[in-house]
Amino acid sequence: MSLRNVNLTFMPSNVKSLDLCLKGCFQKSRSYRVCQFGAQPLQKLQVLTIRYTEFSPDLFTRLRKFHQLQELVLHQCSCLTLHGFNQIADEVPELKSLWFRYCVIRVDDMEFEYIIRMCTVKLRHLKKFKIQLSTKHIIPMEFDVLAGGLDSSTNFQSLWLDNMNFTTPEAGLKSLKELRELELVNCDSVDNEVVRSIGNNLQHLKHLSLKGCKNITDNSMSALSNLRFLEYLNVRDCKLTYKCICHTVIAMKSLYILHLTKDFSERYCKCVATLKEKCPLLKVYDQDGLTSIS
Repeated sequence: MSLRNVNLTFMPSNVKSLDLCLKGCFQKSRSYRVCQFGAQPLQKLQVLTIRYTEFSPDLFTRLRKFHQLQELVLHQCSCLTLHGFNQIADEVPELKSLWFRYCVIRVDDMEFEYIIRMCTVKLRHLKKFKIQLSTKHIIPMEFDVLAGGLDSSTNFQSLWLDNMNFTTPEAGLKSLKELRELELVNCDSVDNEVVRSIGNNLQHLKHLSLKGCKNITDNSMSALSNLRFLEYLNVRDCKLTYKCICHTVIAMKSLYILHLTKDFSERYCKCVATLKEKCPLLKVYDQDGLTSIS
Protein backbone atom coordinates (compact mmCIF):
# COMPACT_ATOMS: atom_id res chain seq x y z
CA MET A 1 0.00 0.00 0.00
CA SER A 2 1.36 3.42 -0.98
CA LEU A 3 0.24 6.50 0.92
CA ARG A 4 0.44 10.10 -0.31
CA ASN A 5 -1.58 12.60 1.68
CA VAL A 6 -3.98 9.91 2.90
CA ASN A 7 -5.63 9.95 6.33
CA LEU A 8 -4.01 7.05 8.14
CA THR A 9 -6.92 6.71 10.55
CA PHE A 10 -8.81 4.64 7.99
CA MET A 11 -6.02 2.22 7.18
CA PRO A 12 -6.96 -1.49 7.48
CA SER A 13 -5.14 -3.22 10.32
CA ASN A 14 -4.08 -6.24 8.21
CA VAL A 15 -1.74 -4.26 5.92
CA LYS A 16 1.57 -6.12 5.42
CA SER A 17 3.42 -3.59 3.21
CA LEU A 18 3.31 0.19 3.56
CA ASP A 19 5.00 2.94 1.51
CA LEU A 20 4.72 6.21 3.44
CA CYS A 21 5.57 9.19 1.22
CA LEU A 22 5.76 12.59 2.92
CA LYS A 23 7.10 14.61 0.00
CA GLY A 24 5.46 18.00 -0.37
CA CYS A 25 4.13 18.12 3.19
CA PHE A 26 5.06 20.94 5.54
CA GLN A 27 7.14 19.83 8.50
CA LYS A 28 4.25 20.31 10.96
CA SER A 29 2.02 18.13 8.77
CA ARG A 30 4.78 15.53 8.49
CA SER A 31 5.17 15.29 12.23
CA TYR A 32 1.42 14.92 12.69
CA ARG A 33 1.19 12.16 10.09
CA VAL A 34 4.13 10.27 11.59
CA CYS A 35 2.43 10.35 15.00
CA GLN A 36 -0.82 9.28 13.37
CA PHE A 37 1.02 6.48 11.57
CA GLY A 38 2.62 5.17 14.78
CA ALA A 39 -0.70 5.12 16.57
CA GLN A 40 -2.22 2.59 14.17
CA PRO A 41 -2.48 -1.07 15.28
CA LEU A 42 -0.62 -2.45 12.25
CA GLN A 43 0.45 -5.63 13.96
CA LYS A 44 0.90 -7.52 10.66
CA LEU A 45 3.09 -4.92 8.97
CA GLN A 46 6.20 -6.62 7.50
CA VAL A 47 7.62 -4.11 4.99
CA LEU A 48 7.83 -0.37 5.69
CA THR A 49 9.18 2.31 3.34
CA ILE A 50 9.46 5.88 4.60
CA ARG A 51 10.26 8.62 2.08
CA TYR A 52 11.17 12.30 2.23
CA THR A 53 11.08 13.12 5.90
CA GLU A 54 13.42 14.19 8.65
CA PHE A 55 14.45 11.65 11.24
CA SER A 56 13.17 12.26 14.73
CA PRO A 57 13.25 10.29 18.00
CA ASP A 58 9.47 10.10 17.92
CA LEU A 59 9.49 8.33 14.54
CA PHE A 60 11.72 5.43 15.58
CA THR A 61 10.16 5.06 19.02
CA ARG A 62 6.91 4.19 17.26
CA LEU A 63 8.56 1.43 15.24
CA ARG A 64 8.54 -0.84 18.30
CA LYS A 65 4.77 -1.27 17.83
CA PHE A 66 5.33 -3.30 14.67
CA HIS A 67 6.45 -6.65 16.04
CA GLN A 68 6.42 -8.42 12.66
CA LEU A 69 8.39 -5.77 10.77
CA GLN A 70 11.07 -7.52 8.66
CA GLU A 71 12.14 -4.91 6.10
CA LEU A 72 12.76 -1.18 6.60
CA VAL A 73 13.58 1.14 3.68
CA LEU A 74 14.50 4.79 4.31
CA HIS A 75 14.44 6.73 1.03
CA GLN A 76 15.86 10.27 0.68
CA CYS A 77 15.36 11.04 4.35
CA SER A 78 17.43 13.71 6.04
CA CYS A 79 19.15 14.35 9.36
CA LEU A 80 20.05 10.73 10.13
CA THR A 81 22.45 10.89 13.07
CA LEU A 82 24.25 8.44 15.32
CA HIS A 83 21.28 8.50 17.71
CA GLY A 84 18.90 7.63 14.87
CA PHE A 85 20.90 4.55 13.93
CA ASN A 86 20.94 3.48 17.56
CA GLN A 87 17.16 3.76 17.73
CA ILE A 88 16.62 1.63 14.62
CA ALA A 89 18.77 -1.16 16.04
CA ASP A 90 17.08 -0.93 19.47
CA GLU A 91 13.44 -0.63 18.40
CA VAL A 92 13.30 -3.21 15.58
CA PRO A 93 15.94 -5.84 16.43
CA GLU A 94 14.11 -8.52 14.41
CA LEU A 95 14.77 -6.77 11.07
CA LYS A 96 15.95 -9.01 8.24
CA SER A 97 16.48 -6.25 5.64
CA LEU A 98 17.71 -2.67 6.16
CA TRP A 99 18.12 -0.24 3.27
CA PHE A 100 19.35 3.37 3.40
CA ARG A 101 18.61 4.84 -0.03
CA TYR A 102 20.12 8.26 -0.77
CA CYS A 103 19.64 9.50 2.78
CA VAL A 104 21.51 12.49 4.21
CA ILE A 105 23.69 10.95 6.91
CA ARG A 106 25.07 13.51 9.36
CA VAL A 107 27.99 11.64 10.87
CA ASP A 108 31.75 11.74 10.46
CA ASP A 109 33.87 8.83 9.20
CA MET A 110 34.62 7.46 12.66
CA GLU A 111 30.96 7.55 13.69
CA PHE A 112 30.00 5.80 10.45
CA GLU A 113 32.31 2.88 11.20
CA TYR A 114 30.77 2.64 14.67
CA ILE A 115 27.27 2.67 13.14
CA ILE A 116 28.13 -0.23 10.84
CA ARG A 117 29.41 -2.30 13.75
CA MET A 118 26.44 -1.42 15.93
CA CYS A 119 23.71 -2.12 13.37
CA THR A 120 25.16 -5.43 12.27
CA VAL A 121 25.83 -6.67 15.80
CA LYS A 122 22.47 -5.66 17.30
CA LEU A 123 20.40 -6.81 14.32
CA ARG A 124 21.14 -10.50 14.76
CA HIS A 125 18.60 -11.64 12.14
CA LEU A 126 19.82 -9.28 9.41
CA LYS A 127 20.09 -10.95 5.99
CA LYS A 128 20.22 -7.95 3.66
CA PHE A 129 22.05 -4.65 4.21
CA LYS A 130 22.04 -1.90 1.58
CA ILE A 131 23.62 1.55 1.64
CA GLN A 132 23.21 3.79 -1.39
CA LEU A 133 24.89 7.17 -0.99
CA SER A 134 24.84 10.10 -3.36
CA THR A 135 28.13 11.00 -5.03
CA LYS A 136 28.46 13.87 -2.56
CA HIS A 137 28.70 11.49 0.39
CA ILE A 138 31.55 9.11 -0.39
CA ILE A 139 32.68 7.74 2.97
CA PRO A 140 36.03 5.95 3.30
CA MET A 141 36.09 2.95 5.62
CA GLU A 142 37.85 -0.33 6.20
CA PHE A 143 35.92 -3.17 4.60
CA ASP A 144 36.89 -5.56 7.38
CA VAL A 145 35.01 -3.27 9.81
CA LEU A 146 31.84 -3.94 7.84
CA ALA A 147 32.57 -7.61 7.21
CA GLY A 148 33.44 -8.24 10.84
CA GLY A 149 30.07 -6.93 11.96
CA LEU A 150 28.09 -8.78 9.32
CA ASP A 151 29.89 -11.99 10.19
CA SER A 152 28.08 -11.97 13.53
CA SER A 153 24.85 -12.64 11.61
CA THR A 154 25.20 -16.25 10.48
CA ASN A 155 22.29 -15.96 8.03
CA PHE A 156 23.64 -12.89 6.25
CA GLN A 157 23.12 -13.20 2.49
CA SER A 158 23.07 -9.81 0.72
CA LEU A 159 25.33 -6.73 0.79
CA TRP A 160 24.84 -3.69 -1.45
CA LEU A 161 27.20 -0.69 -1.29
CA ASP A 162 26.89 2.32 -3.60
CA ASN A 163 29.41 5.18 -3.82
CA MET A 164 31.62 4.02 -0.95
CA ASN A 165 35.38 3.80 -0.69
CA PHE A 166 37.04 1.09 1.35
CA THR A 167 40.03 -1.17 1.53
CA THR A 168 39.33 -4.88 1.14
CA PRO A 169 41.70 -7.23 2.90
CA GLU A 170 41.18 -10.87 1.95
CA ALA A 171 40.32 -11.69 5.56
CA GLY A 172 37.29 -9.40 5.34
CA LEU A 173 35.85 -11.27 2.37
CA LYS A 174 36.56 -14.65 3.93
CA SER A 175 34.28 -13.76 6.82
CA LEU A 176 31.44 -13.29 4.29
CA LYS A 177 31.93 -16.64 2.58
CA GLU A 178 28.20 -17.51 2.77
CA LEU A 179 27.19 -14.34 0.88
CA ARG A 180 24.69 -14.85 -1.96
CA GLU A 181 24.38 -11.27 -3.32
CA LEU A 182 27.08 -8.60 -3.58
CA GLU A 183 26.67 -5.20 -5.23
CA LEU A 184 29.63 -2.81 -5.29
CA VAL A 185 28.41 0.10 -7.44
CA ASN A 186 30.50 3.15 -8.35
CA CYS A 187 33.14 2.19 -5.79
CA ASP A 188 36.49 3.63 -6.90
CA SER A 189 38.41 1.47 -4.44
CA VAL A 190 37.24 -1.75 -6.10
CA ASP A 191 40.21 -2.89 -8.18
CA ASN A 192 41.73 -6.10 -9.53
CA GLU A 193 42.76 -7.26 -6.07
CA VAL A 194 39.18 -6.96 -4.85
CA VAL A 195 37.83 -8.92 -7.83
CA ARG A 196 40.37 -11.70 -7.25
CA SER A 197 39.38 -11.86 -3.59
CA ILE A 198 35.71 -12.14 -4.57
CA GLY A 199 36.47 -15.00 -6.95
CA ASN A 200 38.63 -16.82 -4.42
CA ASN A 201 36.45 -16.41 -1.32
CA LEU A 202 32.76 -16.01 -2.17
CA GLN A 203 32.12 -19.43 -3.65
CA HIS A 204 28.34 -19.38 -2.98
CA LEU A 205 27.72 -16.06 -4.73
CA LYS A 206 24.74 -16.00 -7.12
CA HIS A 207 24.44 -12.26 -7.81
CA LEU A 208 27.38 -9.89 -8.44
CA SER A 209 27.34 -6.27 -9.62
CA LEU A 210 30.52 -4.29 -10.23
CA LYS A 211 28.74 -1.54 -12.16
CA GLY A 212 30.72 1.67 -12.51
CA CYS A 213 33.88 0.31 -10.85
CA LYS A 214 36.35 1.84 -13.28
CA ASN A 215 39.55 0.50 -11.70
CA ILE A 216 38.86 -3.10 -12.77
CA THR A 217 40.81 -4.42 -15.76
CA ASP A 218 40.94 -7.63 -17.76
CA ASN A 219 43.74 -8.99 -15.56
CA SER A 220 41.42 -10.05 -12.73
CA MET A 221 38.28 -11.24 -14.50
CA SER A 222 39.42 -14.84 -14.88
CA ALA A 223 39.07 -15.24 -11.09
CA LEU A 224 35.29 -14.92 -11.44
CA SER A 225 35.18 -18.27 -13.24
CA ASN A 226 35.59 -19.80 -9.77
CA LEU A 227 32.05 -18.68 -8.91
CA ARG A 228 30.29 -21.89 -9.97
CA PHE A 229 26.83 -20.78 -8.82
CA LEU A 230 26.84 -17.24 -10.25
CA GLU A 231 23.62 -16.47 -12.13
CA TYR A 232 23.76 -12.65 -12.45
CA LEU A 233 26.73 -10.45 -13.43
CA ASN A 234 26.74 -6.68 -14.04
CA VAL A 235 29.93 -5.16 -15.48
CA ARG A 236 28.32 -2.12 -17.09
CA ASP A 237 30.51 1.02 -17.18
CA CYS A 238 33.63 -0.97 -16.28
CA LYS A 239 36.83 -0.62 -18.34
CA LEU A 240 36.82 -4.18 -19.66
CA THR A 241 37.35 -5.39 -23.21
CA TYR A 242 34.58 -7.32 -24.92
CA LYS A 243 37.04 -10.14 -25.60
CA CYS A 244 37.67 -10.54 -21.88
CA ILE A 245 33.97 -10.36 -21.01
CA CYS A 246 33.16 -12.98 -23.63
CA HIS A 247 35.91 -15.34 -22.44
CA THR A 248 34.89 -14.95 -18.77
CA VAL A 249 31.16 -15.45 -19.36
CA ILE A 250 31.61 -18.58 -21.48
CA ALA A 251 33.51 -20.15 -18.58
CA MET A 252 30.56 -19.48 -16.23
CA LYS A 253 28.23 -22.41 -16.84
CA SER A 254 25.45 -21.22 -14.49
CA LEU A 255 25.30 -17.55 -15.60
CA TYR A 256 21.83 -16.56 -16.75
CA ILE A 257 21.85 -12.72 -16.85
CA LEU A 258 24.66 -10.39 -17.99
CA HIS A 259 24.68 -6.58 -18.03
CA LEU A 260 27.31 -4.83 -20.16
CA THR A 261 27.92 -1.50 -21.90
CA LYS A 262 26.96 -1.11 -25.55
CA ASP A 263 29.21 1.04 -27.76
CA PHE A 264 27.96 0.03 -31.24
CA SER A 265 31.46 -1.14 -32.24
CA GLU A 266 32.37 -4.21 -34.27
CA ARG A 267 33.90 -5.75 -31.13
CA TYR A 268 30.59 -5.43 -29.31
CA CYS A 269 28.66 -7.13 -32.13
CA LYS A 270 31.21 -9.94 -32.26
CA CYS A 271 30.94 -10.43 -28.48
CA VAL A 272 27.14 -10.67 -28.62
CA ALA A 273 27.25 -13.07 -31.57
CA THR A 274 29.77 -15.33 -29.80
CA LEU A 275 27.73 -15.40 -26.59
CA LYS A 276 24.62 -16.20 -28.60
CA GLU A 277 26.38 -19.21 -30.09
CA LYS A 278 28.15 -20.49 -26.96
CA CYS A 279 25.53 -19.60 -24.31
CA PRO A 280 22.07 -19.92 -25.91
CA LEU A 281 20.20 -19.56 -22.58
CA LEU A 282 22.03 -16.37 -21.52
CA LYS A 283 20.11 -13.07 -21.40
CA VAL A 284 22.29 -10.03 -22.16
CA TYR A 285 21.23 -6.50 -21.25
CA ASP A 286 22.82 -3.18 -22.18
CA GLN A 287 21.75 0.41 -21.55
CA ASP A 288 18.95 -0.02 -24.09
CA GLY A 289 17.52 -3.14 -22.46
CA LEU A 290 17.53 -6.77 -23.57
CA THR A 291 19.78 -7.34 -26.61
CA SER A 292 18.96 -9.42 -29.65
CA ILE A 293 20.91 -12.30 -28.15
CA SER A 294 17.72 -13.57 -26.45
